[in-house]
Amino acid sequence: MTPSWLQPVEVFPLGKVPGWLHAIFRLLAHLAYALLVVAGVLLSVWPFALAAFWDGLAQAAQSPWKRAAITVALTVLGFLLYLARRFARLWYGAAETEVGIAFCWVGLGSVSAVSWASAASVVGGVYFIVRGLDDLEQGFEKHRHRGATG
Repeated sequence: MTPSWLQPVEVFPLGKVPGWLHAIFRLLAHLAYALLVVAGVLLSVWPFALAAFWDGLAQAAQSPWKRAAITVALTVLGFLLYLARRFARLWYGAAETEVGIAFCWVGLGSVSAVSWASAASVVGGVYFIVRGLDDLEQGFEKHRHRGATG
């Protein structure tokens, strides 16, 4: 009797594959799903982490070398956010809407001292909310279109 992990299993595009290879495919699929969930959470959380560490980041940026390293790191973050917007527009739209709400919250929190910074935060927050809702709509459309054709 052959162990089950050696028994061939029918896998749609590949035909029959050994059971151990099928198990690896399943593991990779579960890992990819977990990675998507983690990426979605990180996409939603990064603005709050940046706000929490802002003072330390601003102090570290006083050194030219540290400022250059932080600029490179923020450029990489921008590129990763671009990829998220391109390939996970639904998640990105939700996160962008959250950022807009956070901007409005911060801007309205300092209303007692009316300043250009608080006004710019509220206006920028409303803009981010509009962009986020637009990205959500486009993400839903893409998802609905993919579901209709797939």
